[in-house]
Amino acid sequence: PAWVSDAGGILSEEERERVNELCHGVHEAWRVEMAVVVLDSLPPDIHSSGFAAALLNYWGVGDRRLHTGIVALLLHGQRRLEIRVGFGVGRVLTAEALRAIQQERMLPHLKVGMPGAALEAGRFEND
Repeated sequence: PAWVSDAGGILSEEERERVNELCHGVHEAWRVEMAVVVLDSLPPDIHSSGFAAALLNYWGVGDRRLHTGIVALLLHGQRRLEIRVGFGVGRVLTAEALRAIQQERMLPHLKVGMPGAALEAGRFEND
């Protein structure tokens, strides 16, 4: 399956393929489904965190009983990055761990205009 939605074509084809492969690797290793959504922006009255949570639920990302889904939402034009996790994933991938991944691995790439590299750097590993 395709794990990356990039309707605006913000990522290059190679970046989409690499991020898709990383998501597939997460699924194989952790049995977690991860959807990556790249958009330029959302309407002003839509909050990115709520939108990411709604996608997680509406798309049914992850196991319905175990809540093992992750949605990474990158709003390139609005300079926003949201990562929402299901309850089952949240027990392992804590809010502090997510914050560290974003701050230390992803944001440096976003600050220099490299969204694909940022998404690749956000991979979840057993460090």
